[in-house]
Amino acid sequence: MSNHRHMPAWARRDQEVRFCDRFVGGGTGNPTLPMVAKNGAFIDTMVRTGVGTFTGTFRDSYPELCGLSWGIIGTTAGLDVRFTAIDLVAKTFALTTEVGAVATDVATTDTVYLTFNVRNSGQNQ
Repeated sequence: MSNHRHMPAWARRDQEVRFCDRFVGGGTGNPTLPMVAKNGAFIDTMVRTGVGTFTGTFRDSYPELCGLSWGIIGTTAGLDVRFTAIDLVAKTFALTTEVGAVATDVATTDTVYLTFNVRNSGQNQ
């Protein structure tokens, strides 16, 4: 594939692709989406709806989520991500960032890296 917006994943089923994106914490404000400015984003929008809670939209729609992983580089010790909803067909998601079980805002010194493996078509479901 020569599409610059995704790369094929090593998978037993064909038509699975991997997207990588990231966001930088905004403290008590909305996070920054650096990939949107570079026109290579999988996440199109992301809004802080409360302490450590966010909703967002994906740029494109896909029929199935096959895998998800994340990593955090920054100064907030113990920060973790918990997705509370993902609907790739509707292009929406909700997530909470936490330390322990306590919702915690992502500091401006924290960057959250996300990797989504998705089915690119209805093939091989």
